[in-house]
Amino acid sequence: MRGFSGSRKNRILKKAAAAVLCLLALLFAASCNEAGKSYSEGLLLMQEGRYEDAIRKYQTALSQGMKEPVIYADLAAAYEKAGESFEADKAIEQAVTLGTEDSAALKKAGIFYLMRSQDATALRTFQSSLRSEESDLNEADRETMGYIADIYFRAGVYEEALRIYNLLITQGYFTLEHEILAGKCYLGLRQNQAACQYFEMAEQNPRMTARHYVAVCRALQEAGDPTDAEIYYARGIAFIEEKGGMGKGAFAYACKKEQEAAALIAEESDEETLLIRASELVKSGDYEAAQRIYEELIRTGQDGGNVYNAYMMLKVEEGDYTAARQLLQKVLSAEDWRIRSDGEWNEVILYERMQDYSSALRCLREYASKHYLEGEERRELLFLTAE
Repeated sequence: MRGFSGSRKNRILKKAAAAVLCLLALLFAASCNEAGKSYSEGLLLMQEGRYEDAIRKYQTALSQGMKEPVIYADLAAAYEKAGESFEADKAIEQAVTLGTEDSAALKKAGIFYLMRSQDATALRTFQSSLRSEESDLNEADRETMGYIADIYFRAGVYEEALRIYNLLITQGYFTLEHEILAGKCYLGLRQNQAACQYFEMAEQNPRMTARHYVAVCRALQEAGDPTDAEIYYARGIAFIEEKGGMGKGAFAYACKKEQEAAALIAEESDEETLLIRASELVKSGDYEAAQRIYEELIRTGQDGGNVYNAYMMLKVEEGDYTAARQLLQKVLSAEDWRIRSDGEWNEVILYERMQDYSSALRCLREYASKHYLEGEERRELLFLTAE
């Protein structure tokens, strides 16, 4: 048998090398696909409030070779929500260090600092993430500029916040919300007439709802302008009469119009209004009347988790802990994770009222493993762990 010629050997070696490279490319692509899948699953788990599970998915994506800075930013947020601040610090440092040129990672880092109420750091981070000119912002940068304006608004730097809100309005970005926010800036500057001009612009927006009227009315009340607040309250009532979207009683209640709310709530029967009526009855100590409302809502099929949650807390107030625990199971089986979250917190309160502090602490720790503890929850943890 004749041996291979040199040129033929080279061709075979080249083909073999190409096959190996192709195989490696396929393996790499498969690995990337798996990493991408893990990351996507982590994002979904985060939206559902399953923070520990999200952490595991993000860590899996990193171990599979997907080490983009944006994943570290998402991991930091998950750690923070789970109450693991030390791990969150390490992850966000990685995100910022690796992502100095990564706009998406810097933006998520800014959101992380907002979550910690570190507005000054968030502002610097958001500003460093911008990539387009103010005169022609891209979609991502418009959202970022909205965050920046909100920081200025909270700090009372109304002129700069107003400038940015106007910029976003002219570029057609969430015009309704930014018109209302621009109006609030003018209220902060004590230019109420200019504020009302923006509120009138908002009224012409086809996305205007009754709840936007609530926001305007409350803003004017808080600014010490009862005359204009009354005008927008009346306009909100007229809007509801024409287009609905909210019961008039619930609207009056949200606008802090107690006398009007009391009369309207007594006449209306939508779920939101009935839950308000029941909560007021609980406050006044008329538990039987409140229970009748909850039972009627359940009987007529309006048995969402919000009803069971309110009913459960009524039973806690009454001291009927057996009934409260039965209702709690309905809440914890709700499809909406936000309702389940409320139920998990109420379970802590239930055990505390039962003076079963060890169970209350266990439930609170489970809650903390999935949710970032806000002020009330942190105080509760301090109370339950006090010697």
